[in-house]
Amino acid sequence: MHIKIINNIKLSQKYKKGVLRLKLNKHELNIIKILIKVNIIKFVKRDEDIFNIYLNYFNQKPIFQNITIISKPSKPVFISYKMLKHITLKYKFILIINTNKGVLTNFEAINMQVGGIIILKLWN
Repeated sequence: MHIKIINNIKLSQKYKKGVLRLKLNKHELNIIKILIKVNIIKFVKRDEDIFNIYLNYFNQKPIFQNITIISKPSKPVFISYKMLKHITLKYKFILIINTNKGVLTNFEAINMQVGGIIILKLWN
């Protein structure tokens, strides 16, 4: 699932690789779209069934240096709208959440007033 992409992104950032080449399913592609919104990924090019993912760096350092996988397929971590609102106001990080409205950041989920499964946590 999403663990494969995140681990590949973390390793690519660690070794300062500019491009990842991966096969992606629909769910993983939705996560990539969110990572483009939060500037971890510059852009994506598609060559048949392989996606070339170009990572974003600032002064040769990754935009977000800490990417943590919260939910795993065997252990999903759920968050309600109320708790999400509280956490977002108190702490300065970005959560990527799988909701019934799709894959969203914590700010988008608050605007839509939905909770869901926390996929990732991003911070500096």
